[in-house]
This record gives sequence, C-alpha cells and structure tokens, in this order.
Amino acid sequence: MLARNPKLTVIVVLVAVVATVALMPVAGAQNDGSRACSCEDIGELQAELRNAQRLQRAFQAQIAELRRMGPESARIALQQFANGPARQGLEQTDGSRTGEFDYGARGEAIDEQNWDRHGADELCALSAESMQRLEQAARASRCADIGEALRAHEERHHAFCRAIGYRPYHAMHGADRAAEEVEAYGAQIQVLRHALVRLLERSNARVTFSEQLGGGDELRTEGEVAFNHYAAYENGEMLMRGVGQATGRYRMVGGCSVTSGAEFTEPLAGNLHTDGEMAEITLYQTSMVDHPITFQCFGHGGGQTSVLGAAPPNVTLPLRDGASTTYGLSGPRGGGLQGRVTLEFCRSSG
Repeated sequence: MLARNPKLTVIVVLVAVVATVALMPVAGAQNDGSRACSCEDIGELQAELRNAQRLQRAFQAQIAELRRMGPESARIALQQFANGPARQGLEQTDGSRTGEFDYGARGEAIDEQNWDRHGADELCALSAESMQRLEQAARASRCADIGEALRAHEERHHAFCRAIGYRPYHAMHGADRAAEEVEAYGAQIQVLRHALVRLLERSNARVTFSEQLGGGDELRTEGEVAFNHYAAYENGEMLMRGVGQATGRYRMVGGCSVTSGAEFTEPLAGNLHTDGEMAEITLYQTSMVDHPITFQCFGHGGGQTSVLGAAPPNVTLPLRDGASTTYGLSGPRGGGLQGRVTLEFCRSSG
C-alpha cells in the first residue's frame, strides 16, 4: 500500500429524508474504475471487503438500541453514528482521498403533497446530481469491480424503496434504516467476493510444502498441488480442487546406506476453500502405498524396509500470495517432524 489516506468503502446511511451520507473514493493517481480488476488488485479488493464487512457488523449492532428510541431520536442517533463511530477502524487503501456528500432521491425535490402524482420508480431514483457523483466515485475506484460493488450497494436501497413505495420508505424508523443498510452492505460484499473468485480462477493458484522427518533415518519430502478446478457458491465463497505430486528422499544413518528406492514420488490431491479472505487448505495422498527401500549396512549385511509418502496437515492461511505457516512434532534424539506450507498465486504458470 502506497498512500495512507483512507478510501472508505461506501458508508450509505439513510438520514433526514431519504438522503444518504456516503463516503466515496475520489480519483487517485493510480485509480481507473473502468479497468478490469487483476491480480495486482487482490489486496485492494480484500481491504474493501473487510471494510464492507466491518460496516455491516457495525450497523447490525445498532439496530436493537435504535429500536428502543422514538422516530426522531432514532433518526438523529443513526446520523450521528454514521458521521462518527461507523468510520472507526476502517482500513486505509491505496491511491485515494475521501469525499463526503449527501445522496438524495428525486423525491426530495418534489413537494410531499405531490408525491402521489409520481410513481415509486421516479421518486426513489437517485437525483441526477447524486447519480453523477456515484458514477464519479465508481470511476475513481481502483478497478471496475470495486465500482460495481458501490453500485450494488446503492441499487439495494433503490430496489427496497421501489418495493415498499416512497412514502413508507421516507417514514422508516432509524432501526429499519440500519437494518436496510446491513442488507445493502451484504449486496456490496457479495460483488466483492465474486470479484475475488473470478481472479482466483485465472490466478495459477498452487500450494507447496516441504518437510523433514529426522531423529534417526531422515525423510525429506517436497510437493505441490496446482488448483485448476473451481466451484463458486452463491454466497461468494469458492472451492478449488487440484492434483500434484510429492517427491520423497530417504537417507539412512549409522553406517547404513540406501542402495535402491531412496527417491520416490507420491500422487497428491488437494482442496482450497476460501471466502475471499482466508484459505482453508487440505492436501492428501491418493495412493497410500508403501515405497520399498533396499539398504546395505557396513559389516552387517543388508535388508529391506518401506516408507509411506507424506502430506502436510490441514492449514488455514490468509488468501495472500506467499502466505505460509510451519508445522512440526518433536521426536527422539533431537529429531521429529518439521514442515512448511506455502500458498502461491498470480505468478507465472511457468
């Protein structure tokens, strides 16, 4: 991240009439909302996703308290929350400044006595000025999917207003407005998650691992699984499946040496389940066969043994290129098992 000015994912809270207070990105030097999101934007998409999730939780937490208030008190309390506490803890994102303005429906410019002369589609639609600012904000986003998430958020408000009618929408209690805000952030979150899924589908994602078993004879194993089958779920989560191979290298100690079978391969398969933020990774062997080892010991003749291939334990990693974790198990004579799992994506397939 280069810039340190917050680009806050849209805060859209219904205040006053049907106006909404919004925090939107204003054009930054590196932003181009018409550009398709690419691998280099994954971190930005994830930051936008975390901000939207944080805001969704924040408004959800206000509903019960607002419900205990009268209509006017709830309206004021919601506006104060939107202008202050709701913004706390939001992440800073790249290449933007923040603009704040009121969103207005067309109905705000029409006298209440004349509302019944107009349909909900007209009254609930964003005013020309608000629509222009929304499009400016979308175009100022880092890439196109972030702008689409902003539009999805606004469309959720617009659709709900059309569904119930402008007059009931105008009269909504602050608690109901907060609840609708939760739903609007849900629409925004879904777009961001689907954007991440689409990027992962063409990201050349793979998981590598290496481990060493010691404390006597040694077994070193290195392997990888490349993910090339995908299943996307309606909630924006994704399951990736793949296959690969592990290579084991066995070494004997104590005056013995391996004469055949020191190196062997083991077919692997794996799953990666992600919500766009974290990746749950499972790698497993698909053959489970013993690999024969023939050895010769100085002064004691030879013999044969066998070993099983290895796969790492299930791990959960941040969905970030190069994210890794270690695992291990202590053993006798200072030995034991030590290993590392690494997630890689958006790298050259070569």
